[in-house]
Amino acid sequence: MPLIDDKEFLKICKELDHLKEKEKDLERGYIDLKLENVKISSGKKHRILLIFALGTLVLFLIVNMYYKHDKFTAINHQKKSLEKLIDSINNVTKLEESARLKKQKTVALLVKNKIVFTVQIGAFGNLKMPETLTQEGGIRKMPNNLGEKTEKYIAGAFSTYQNARIFRDEIKKIGIKDGFVVALRNGKKISISTAVKLSNTDPFDTLKESSTD
Repeated sequence: MPLIDDKEFLKICKELDHLKEKEKDLERGYIDLKLENVKISSGKKHRILLIFALGTLVLFLIVNMYYKHDKFTAINHQKKSLEKLIDSINNVTKLEESARLKKQKTVALLVKNKIVFTVQIGAFGNLKMPETLTQEGGIRKMPNNLGEKTEKYIAGAFSTYQNARIFRDEIKKIGIKDGFVVALRNGKKISISTAVKLSNTDPFDTLKESSTD
């Protein structure tokens, strides 16, 4: 085996030291690359979370807008349907009460101690009936004596319970299935039995009422 002289040995040692330095540089580079990769991964996660949050917000806004639009459409449809019913009821009212209104104004039925039988057609929380759609003896607001939040609407004005029942049956034919007879005295709601007693009429005496009209 040949011997290595001192110069050759020193040269080899320098090369080894140089290789060790390169190895350290490679290790540092690997660590830096690892850290950079972690930063990139973290950034991607943040971007994904941000995109998800923005997507959720957009979806919420779309759903909220759709809900408001749907609610507005439903209210608008309810108003239009009610206006059609109002026209139908007012027409029925004119036909049923034409003979009576020629003899006696509906307002005369509302004088002191006078009992009036009418038909409640519905109660609405948010609906405000335009005054132009109401008419004497037709659709009108029911007096609110209890401070209720809902507006109740009534139609017709009759001196007997029986005529009010006939009118109720007529408006049921045009779609108002929940209509029912109510009694008013001096603009205040009272029970049907009390109203019948005070009016001194037989609620089922149709022939008597027809002959007096």
